[in-house]
Amino acid sequence: MAARHALLIATETYTDPALRRLTAPGGDARALAEVLSDPEIAGFEVTTLVDQPHHVVGEAIGEFYRGRRRDELTLLYFTGHGVKDDDGSLYLAMANTRRDSLMFTALAAEQVDRAMAGCASRQKVLVLDCCYSGAFPSGKLAKAGTDVHTLERFQGRGRAVLTASDATQYSFEGDSVVGSAARSVFTRHLVAGLRDGSADLDGDGDVTVDELYSYVHEHVVAEMPRQRPKHQSDVEGRIVLARNPHWTLPEYLRHGLASPIAADRLTALEGSGAAQPGGQQRGEGPHGEGDPPSGGRRQPDGLGDGPDVGASGGGGDAGHGGHAAATGRGGGFAGCSGRLGRRGGPGRGDLGTSAAVGC
Repeated sequence: MAARHALLIATETYTDPALRRLTAPGGDARALAEVLSDPEIAGFEVTTLVDQPHHVVGEAIGEFYRGRRRDELTLLYFTGHGVKDDDGSLYLAMANTRRDSLMFTALAAEQVDRAMAGCASRQKVLVLDCCYSGAFPSGKLAKAGTDVHTLERFQGRGRAVLTASDATQYSFEGDSVVGSAARSVFTRHLVAGLRDGSADLDGDGDVTVDELYSYVHEHVVAEMPRQRPKHQSDVEGRIVLARNPHWTLPEYLRHGLASPIAADRLTALEGSGAAQPGGQQRGEGPHGEGDPPSGGRRQPDGLGDGPDVGASGGGGDAGHGGHAAATGRGGGFAGCSGRLGRRGGPGRGDLGTSAAVGC
């Protein structure tokens, strides 16, 4: 199974007095780490860096992207301040960042972009919950304007980018801070949508990047109309970030699977996608392409055993033996209760369909 890696970077404390005066975009990185690392939800291997200097963060990002395989999923998250200089270059402020020396004390967005470009993974997710500001000499207007153009800075194949905002809310004019911004609610809604599965908008049990963005955008704009999240994606298929921990098989499928009529059971199997291993077409799965894991319910790879539908009768592989059982053909699936139970060994997390049967 392909690995899932997340690197979360949060900066809440700054040595630069002016940066300390700005409104922090939120201290929700630890909550996001908890959700992403939960094996019942997302199953990421998570590393969190809080209030680290730029050279430590830069080295960590280099290691994070180095040596990844094509089918591995990576998620890089920043929360803190982004600073755009007079020439339009964007920097991510770290604990030691000084506004008068951004090139040598902050993390350049260009460096992050190059690290992502050098990574072999075809599923790279970047999440930026940054409060942006412009830094330019006193009395001088920024040549590059107030737009940050975040999405354009991180374009590339195999990437999905979510950003909480794309315009500067502050500017530094000498030692003065001009402007204000409300605290970002972006990460809070990000965590909420993953934690309770409410971002599973189509009810299929998976939370994809696109679904999560749609959920977060709706809730952020409703609460903070001035804040406009943005999103871009250039990946093959879908990126499944998590599974809905409260997902259950739809009622109509439950009735069909429990039907005494073989044709109804077969129709229910086909409707759940369980008649084919993985229940999805090539290119739709958590890894964008390739053969999906067995079972009807799509699960983020590596999440382990999920709320499976199991065989109340005999054994047999989910998604394969289920067809014979549903139609009344084949042996070893003669359980008569037709009930839905749990099935599947560790690491499967699939929808066992040999259970659809009964007699």
